[in-house]
Amino acid sequence: MKHEVVLKDLKDIVGDEWATDDEATLVPYSYDIGGLSTPSHPAGRGEFVVMPQTVEQVQEIIKLANAEKVPVTPIVYGSNMGGVAIPLEGGIVLDLHRMNKIIEINEKDNYAVVEPGVSMGMLERELRLRGYWFPLPMSPPNASSVVANLLLCGIGHFASKIGCQSDLINGVEVVLPTGELARGGSCAFSEHWHSRYPIPDIIGLFVGWQGMTGVVTKMGIPIFKRPPYQMSVGFGFDDYTEAIINCMIPFQERDIAHDVSAATWSFHNIQKFKHPMPERPKDEPLMYVYMSLCGFTEEELKLKKKMLDDFLNEQKRAGLFKTYKDVPPSPDLTEIIRNIPNPRSFKFSDFKRGGGAWVGSITPASQWPIALPKLDAIMIRYNVPPSTRCTLLKGSHQGMFRCRWGYDSGNWDEIQRMLEMSKELLKVIMEHGGLMYKAPVWGAEMMLSAAHPGYKELLRRIKKMLDPNNIMNPGRWGM
Repeated sequence: MKHEVVLKDLKDIVGDEWATDDEATLVPYSYDIGGLSTPSHPAGRGEFVVMPQTVEQVQEIIKLANAEKVPVTPIVYGSNMGGVAIPLEGGIVLDLHRMNKIIEINEKDNYAVVEPGVSMGMLERELRLRGYWFPLPMSPPNASSVVANLLLCGIGHFASKIGCQSDLINGVEVVLPTGELARGGSCAFSEHWHSRYPIPDIIGLFVGWQGMTGVVTKMGIPIFKRPPYQMSVGFGFDDYTEAIINCMIPFQERDIAHDVSAATWSFHNIQKFKHPMPERPKDEPLMYVYMSLCGFTEEELKLKKKMLDDFLNEQKRAGLFKTYKDVPPSPDLTEIIRNIPNPRSFKFSDFKRGGGAWVGSITPASQWPIALPKLDAIMIRYNVPPSTRCTLLKGSHQGMFRCRWGYDSGNWDEIQRMLEMSKELLKVIMEHGGLMYKAPVWGAEMMLSAAHPGYKELLRRIKKMLDPNNIMNPGRWGM
């Protein structure tokens, strides 16, 4: 009886067309493109899907869920690989893709206000017309939510200059787990969405929480003038220390490049080779380093390129580049990734019933060359190409450190084997100070086992205070 009552009430809120308990509609919400997201299989199944279009509808849905003690799992486009939007305990899947308005693009104060259904592609199109840009995620491509990526600490292009995407949140409007509406940032005091500071910061209550503390319905973000002159350069090394300690970090300390990244040889060639990946050719560098340079004039770009060339020559003369290799210019990897039409086509389609997984982290950059041989050894032992990418974030002290691979997501034994490999990889990363981002249940469990007891207690108190009935995406982070 309760099921029928909840379904009727959901339809009354959003209309018959936008709420359903149809089995065929529910199934796609039970998985994401990873497949290693939970210890169980299938991962989780909602009882209802509801697609609101207004903030008021979201509030009514959350109030209904509280009254009936029904779990709610927010989702937008389902393009993440951590299973963070899979309904672990059933209930209502709150699909926000219809809330897709770009509410404001403020060219005087250089910010935009968007709803959760605005994809990276939608925003990029509008900003490009105005001569602006926003850091697109390195993956998935354009069909991913701006709001979701920022809340989940995504990594965007030009991250070495501006940092993790969560650093770019100016303000939020959020429906709390009890149905009330709140705002954080400057928008809590006026209709200007320009800043997160200098007021008491409540935005962090929703960043990294995987929808456990509320539903963000609007977000203010900075936008940036698009430099008309851009250049991507790359070179290879046969030694991780040379690539990272002697090249990436000291060059980024000069604050010249917008993006400083590196990838192991197999990650670099992920667009070229069919799976399984062949052994590394003798002339193939162990690691590629990429740098993106930008300028508002041709002279500025030429000067930055000269500064890069001078740096490379200095390191060579100092004997710090013993394995340096010139490599042919290659397309910017981020451009390749973000223009792929579907996340599954990121070479995972070469696998039977193609699937893909990652163990992504934010890790001290000094630890990368120490951890990489250990990660390579684990992946090779599991017969997986040692594919890892690194990107410095907002300076040279830390950054994204991510292993990524494909596998047969239709083979249960293979899924379990890849899950065990993922846990081994995360264990090594944690030993070197890394923290997993967009952590699935098993990843959060591993990190919580090492967390300070006061941190865990504070998480529990915050969750209990904001969500007394524990309806918002339950089962995450031990709650």
